[in-house]
Amino acid sequence: MFSSLLQVEQAVAGLCQQNQWEVARDEWGSFCQAVDQHYRRSKQQTSAVLQSIIANYYLDRHRVQRALDASDPGYQTEWLAIDSEIKIYLGQRRIPLHDAIQLNEYSPDICAFATLKRTLPRFYFGCRFSTYIQVVTDKAAKEWRRAWATRKRGGPGISSAEQRRLADPQRISDYQRVYYLSQPSVIDPSKPMVEAVAEDFDLIGVAESQILVAEIAAEVAKMTDDTHFDLIQTVWRELLLERQSVPSLATRYGIQVPVMNRIKRRLVRRIRPILAAWRLQQEEAA
Repeated sequence: MFSSLLQVEQAVAGLCQQNQWEVARDEWGSFCQAVDQHYRRSKQQTSAVLQSIIANYYLDRHRVQRALDASDPGYQTEWLAIDSEIKIYLGQRRIPLHDAIQLNEYSPDICAFATLKRTLPRFYFGCRFSTYIQVVTDKAAKEWRRAWATRKRGGPGISSAEQRRLADPQRISDYQRVYYLSQPSVIDPSKPMVEAVAEDFDLIGVAESQILVAEIAAEVAKMTDDTHFDLIQTVWRELLLERQSVPSLATRYGIQVPVMNRIKRRLVRRIRPILAAWRLQQEEAA
């Protein structure tokens, strides 16, 4: 089925009447033309697809238009909302972005955000915009898992086209605005949080490091509700400051490696605000 503009207008009128939707008279022509253009770009051209595009365009056109127009007053707010949706969906997929293992420049939220920025002009309303965000994010999460698996096996850890784009030094400036989405600006995004913690202690003075270690120790001591509280009090320095191998620590303390990894992630989440505040103070004092 390949509809003429007149047939598209008839379909729009019928669906609007059926759902009691209103399209302003001065917007009617541009609305139908936009639907017609999106429909012609769809891979399947059937009555059902046309109906779907009409409904999706009616419901989501304002969001997409704001996101596409950098001069729109709501442009930044819309992209912040998109970023929030990406992170919520990743959380539902059990990919918490505050875990140490997630904090690298190719994390799925950054790749998904960059992909949406790049591909949104080609979005033809074949689905709801929120669904499109989820599809892009889901793909980024799967590619990130594969990339992380290859990195653990000694590979480069870059598998997707979006990761390669972000890895290209000539493109970094283009993505600078999304470079720190999952990390505070005071944290080097090229390193997992635990590596950043360890390097900080190599760089700071002895007196300052003692103060910071004391603050971290006090925070770790508050983790009384953790099921591995006693072990955490024993092992936290080795996990955070001494870069001990997780498998070797797990063997030494008689627990499984995934359990030790989860302990490490909980520790990092707990001390992250302390480290961020300390580094901010260092920058302000410099």
